Amino acid sequence: YQAIRGEDGNLFFSPYSLSVALAMTYAGARGDTEQQMAQVLHFTLPQDQLHPAFNALDLSLTGQSGEGFRLATANALWAQQGYTFLPEFLDTIALNYGGGVRLVDFIEPAARERARQTINDWVSEQTEDKIKDLLAEGILTEWTRLVLTNAIYFKADWEAPFEAVKTTEQPFARLDGTVVNVPMMARRGMYVYAESDRYQAIEIPYKGGRAAMVILLPKPGQFETLESSLDGEQMSAILQSLQPSDKTLADVYLSLPKFQYEASLSLKETL
Repeated sequence: YQAIRGEDGNLFFSPYSLSVALAMTYAGARGDTEQQMAQVLHFTLPQDQLHPAFNALDLSLTGQSGEGFRLATANALWAQQGYTFLPEFLDTIALNYGGGVRLVDFIEPAARERARQTINDWVSEQTEDKIKDLLAEGILTEWTRLVLTNAIYFKADWEAPFEAVKTTEQPFARLDGTVVNVPMMARRGMYVYAESDRYQAIEIPYKGGRAAMVILLPKPGQFETLESSLDGEQMSAILQSLQPSDKTLADVYLSLPKFQYEASLSLKETL
């Protein structure tokens, strides 16, 4: 987060998705490459334990879907036809990530464009048309031999729904001080809540209690201070402070903007 927060615009990314995609790549790494990837990605388990661990994590996440709650993940390998990949690499991906191998042609220009469209159509299908153009034009080249894709789709109802009649246009202050009118959902209820001198935090549960949205609202003038200090340790502490108890349950009037945005991020330089 600290490495990429300087990007312009809104930031949206999935640490889980990044870890899975790079773990699939890691399955084919050996020697110096393997050691460097393990160091950067903090992979402490040996290869024969790491990939089953990711498999178990995926099953624990996606096995929770039910009425009003859906979480789905999908992995796939898109390989250059005629190119030789070690069978043990392909077996590891198939066994632990459910990633089947699909043969395409990245070398011939017209076929490369068809491959790009095929991959984009697959991702779109896996995400209920939410992600339509994962691979932009020009991202594939005649030297591309393997593309690994990971898609996550999540949709859930709130445990306590917001009433549509209470959604009204309200002013929303941006970081630069400008104010825009946006649709604001509103609800009063009991929520798990915590605060410090820098932020307010609230947990909004989804239907069934299997997942929740955690929102951090920096207090006035504290955005940069909070964001620059945000790391795994602090995030863990914040989540710990949101453990349900008599001390954390509060009667809250919650006003929340409806929002939708897209983000594109390249981690080549970061990595």
